[in-house]
Amino acid sequence: LFKMIKLDIKSELPTAIKFTNEHVKQLPFSISQALNSTVGGSRFLPGSQQSSIVKAMERTSQSAFNKPTSYTTKAWRLGKRANKRNLAAELVPKDLPGTGNREPHLRHSITGGIRGMKPFEAKIASHPLAKLPAGSRLVPATVKRNPFGNVTQKTIGAIYDSIGTGVFVGKPKGKGRPPGVYSRSQHLMKGTNTVADAVLRPLFIAVSSTSYSPILRVEQTARQVANKEFGNQFRFWLTKNVRESTRRGKADLNRW
Repeated sequence: LFKMIKLDIKSELPTAIKFTNEHVKQLPFSISQALNSTVGGSRFLPGSQQSSIVKAMERTSQSAFNKPTSYTTKAWRLGKRANKRNLAAELVPKDLPGTGNREPHLRHSITGGIRGMKPFEAKIASHPLAKLPAGSRLVPATVKRNPFGNVTQKTIGAIYDSIGTGVFVGKPKGKGRPPGVYSRSQHLMKGTNTVADAVLRPLFIAVSSTSYSPILRVEQTARQVANKEFGNQFRFWLTKNVRESTRRGKADLNRW
């Protein structure tokens, strides 16, 4: 979804210590640990989880979207971890059992462009009584939405089950109304037992395509956190690893 961020490791090397052979030996492992903790945090480095790229993306998502759910704000995790032979850590959308794959949900908010057909649109369009233009996208009109601005699966199911009775899907005759999904209600003419023409209320309006503007600043957020956090975290891990090796009596402390 976004480009790899490159870091200048040399500029982050500690200058207040005398380098030994052990420091050189521990460099690749320490760099890999710093990459992983910068992206996802580490329980061994206090405060790193709150300052991680994953946590920053939660804050970025909260400001980018209008009343986002946790499915959107908590959509990121540390993917492939860095190791001393491959110094690259990945930030990826969650794709975990029980949570679903967030990547299709996020893609157009990151890249912009024409959005694909949503499952509920395909379901409604496939109804035998639905007559929508091929490839239509459905834009909410008066349909009921939850506090997060989304149409629930329960509402979609009720609309689908009512097609042909209380719901009309297609282009209404006359008055230049666009194709869409309409609720249909009938009432008696005043003072008579005669049923008046059905009153149509647009639930969704059908359009040929819809597009997104790129609003989720993933690369910019990741770069800002990496530039701020990586150096300190790298120096923490390097110092810790040299200290541990020294404690075990395995460190080569000859000056480099």
